[in-house]
Amino acid sequence: MIIDTNEVENGDRIIMYSDGLIEIEDSDGNIYGSDRFEDAVLKACRAGGKPREIIASVYASVSSFDAAPEQVDDQRMVVVEIV
Repeated sequence: MIIDTNEVENGDRIIMYSDGLIEIEDSDGNIYGSDRFEDAVLKACRAGGKPREIIASVYASVSSFDAAPEQVDDQRMVVVEIV
């Protein structure tokens, strides 16, 4: 087990998510991946989004990429904002 610590400040956000969000495939078999996920999160955070808005924005990005007619893996995300 690896334990790491980081200092947080007011306004920082902690993002937790399941692998189902980054393993989504498009119609060509390309994986959404952690880079696209990170880009979607950063875009939503830079727009000043609150946790619910960040989640909605990321889910919209993932949904527009997803080619599957129905969800086949868990897709969970939690955003904690430090106040």
